[in-house]
Amino acid sequence: MNPMPRLLGVAVLVTAAGCMRKSATWLDASATAERPVIGLARERHGTEAIFHLNYVAVRGCYRSDQQQKTFWQVRGDLPPDTSVPTLITYGVAPAGFKTEVSPEPLNAGCYEEMISGNGVSSSVRFTIASDRSIHEERGGS
Repeated sequence: MNPMPRLLGVAVLVTAAGCMRKSATWLDASATAERPVIGLARERHGTEAIFHLNYVAVRGCYRSDQQQKTFWQVRGDLPPDTSVPTLITYGVAPAGFKTEVSPEPLNAGCYEEMISGNGVSSSVRFTIASDRSIHEERGGS
């Protein structure tokens, strides 16, 4: 058996993993149920901005018994050396981004905010309670 295909596969995985840049998202302390604010940076609660971002979405949390709904989605085509703000407010597209799914009101329930781009990917889950309090669900990146 020729070991070359297996070695090539390992090399591709190592190279692909090396292309990912650090990125983190979290529910910012200023967030409210009416105005969720998501922090994003190279490290959780950090101030070093993320580059190469081109997608932000808020969806209902995945459930096996229903289709996942998108509540807001924006996409950007920014030059590679352009950073994005470290805080993104739900429903407000960052400069250089276009709204693909207009924001809908967020009722009590579970939501997941996702970001992605060239070499960056992160998500955070948050819950809006019936009393309109908002809480991050730990386990997001």
